[in-house]
Amino acid sequence: MKKIILIVGICFLCSKSVFAENTIEPIEVFNNFVYLSNQYDLKMLNFYSANPIIKRDVLGKKTNTLVTVPFSEHVKIQKMYSNHKKMLEKVKNNYKNPTLTKIGNNMYKITALRCPTVMDRCFNSYIIIQKQNGEYKIFEEYSQVQSTYFLKFKDKK
Repeated sequence: MKKIILIVGICFLCSKSVFAENTIEPIEVFNNFVYLSNQYDLKMLNFYSANPIIKRDVLGKKTNTLVTVPFSEHVKIQKMYSNHKKMLEKVKNNYKNPTLTKIGNNMYKITALRCPTVMDRCFNSYIIIQKQNGEYKIFEEYSQVQSTYFLKFKDKK
């Protein structure tokens, strides 16, 4: 009887640690992505899926404008930042209160407040990641921004 209880206890503890690993791994991916982004390291682009959705909510005085940035443009922007990383070395994004929410099979949404070091305010942001072929990839990224630069991606109707 003691052996059965011991085996059941070990199985319970193992299942708990496996569950914990599954919920910690997406946060580790997020932290690695943020680290590389703050280094202006183009390896951060490897975190994205083949055709991710990049959304920017441009904050305006009267209304906000949600735009979708083509990934090819997002890559160009990141390359431009990388080319100027010496100049941008004090410009970082700190993320406060990251919250992990499971939204599907091996799919998670990580929400956080993005706080640029050059501003005195924070902005809502999230990424949606899903495990594919053994690794997590970003399928969607959203952030509020003040830069009107992104308005050029507004749908023209």
